[in-house]
Amino acid sequence: MNDKASARVFLAVGITPSVAAAVARLSDAIGRRAPSDLCRFVDAAQAHVTLRFLGQRSGDEQDLIVKAASAAATGTPPFGLAFGPLGVFPDERRPHTLWIGLTEGRAEMVSLARRLENELAQLGFAPEERPYAPHLTIARIKRRPPAGLMKDILASSVPAMTIPSVESFVMMESRPAGPSVRYVPLRTFRLESPCTPSK
Repeated sequence: MNDKASARVFLAVGITPSVAAAVARLSDAIGRRAPSDLCRFVDAAQAHVTLRFLGQRSGDEQDLIVKAASAAATGTPPFGLAFGPLGVFPDERRPHTLWIGLTEGRAEMVSLARRLENELAQLGFAPEERPYAPHLTIARIKRRPPAGLMKDILASSVPAMTIPSVESFVMMESRPAGPSVRYVPLRTFRLESPCTPSK
């Protein structure tokens, strides 16, 4: 029997310190334009691009997730990411999540997420019901914004934010930390280029 503690886990690509600094500056700029009770900004140092949220999982299930993630990482070459522009879920009229999209690396993120989905499915995990849309969440929107404000926020200039080479992704645990949560890395999976047969 696996004695590893149950945990609330997800798989994600982390961001670099330079991207985290740019996210913090952008959040500060948006925060100065919005009512103080409108947005709850994420801790930029803990921001990430989620690949697959898996929820509360037992130790045995975590071992299976590690197996699936290791298989998905093998044969997936490193790739670059560039971020922008801003967007919201589900729409401007009823926004609840403010995020930054991807201008480069989106196809590679979708491909990696698909590989993870296939590997997890083979080990008995139920498929994700929603289509995968890679993004970097920067804030939760706590109430309906004043008329026109969300359109103005979405038109904000996003600073240049790139990760030249994503070399790995991580299984993270989401732990309660007072009124918010803290993300703790549990396991790192290095991306590996497919082997080319020698002639």
